[in-house]
Amino acid sequence: MSKQQYVNKQIQNMVSFMEQEAAEKANEILIKAEEEFLQEKDRILQEEKTKIREHYDKRIKQVELQRKILYSNEVNQNRLRLLEVQNKYVNDVISEAKAELVKLFSDQEKYKSFLEKLILEGMLTLLEPTVTIQCRRCDVALAECALRAAEDEFSCVVSGRSCSGSVGSSYLPVACAGGILVCTPDGRITCDQTVDKRLNSISFDMMPRIREILFGSSKDFKPLS
Repeated sequence: MSKQQYVNKQIQNMVSFMEQEAAEKANEILIKAEEEFLQEKDRILQEEKTKIREHYDKRIKQVELQRKILYSNEVNQNRLRLLEVQNKYVNDVISEAKAELVKLFSDQEKYKSFLEKLILEGMLTLLEPTVTIQCRRCDVALAECALRAAEDEFSCVVSGRSCSGSVGSSYLPVACAGGILVCTPDGRITCDQTVDKRLNSISFDMMPRIREILFGSSKDFKPLS
């Protein structure tokens, strides 16, 4: 083998080696690139799955919240409708009680005795030497008689003191069910002893009991369907 042939062979071997090394390196790069591509693809896929899952979880929560709000609104509306009906029945009962009281007052003697007790109570509340009485125009004569009796009773109840009164020139409204107002002479202090006021006070105090009698206890409440 000539020297030139030997050199050419060595060059050829070197070229083959370099080509093989380049091919192996290229294959390594290709494999690594494919692995990185698959990893990136999996990462992106997982991120998108997480986003979709979070999106639908959020939507589910929104729908559930909306359902709860709608249910709560419906329950509240049912309660309001029920309370409206109950209030009507309660007001009817109070109106009937007021009408029954008015019937009782048709007995003049009983009504005069009732006015006497109201006037005396007003006097004892104010504890003034003089008071002014306001009543309905139709009750003036009865109020005058009841006032005299209340003055005597006051002297018996409060030893050593007296209270005189007069029926004022202003009257209670026609719509008033009865009773009186006991006022200081200057009108600055008033004791409301009207039937309407007392009935309202009694109704307010007894409202829980009235509702329980009419509709049962609140624990028995069930929303309207």
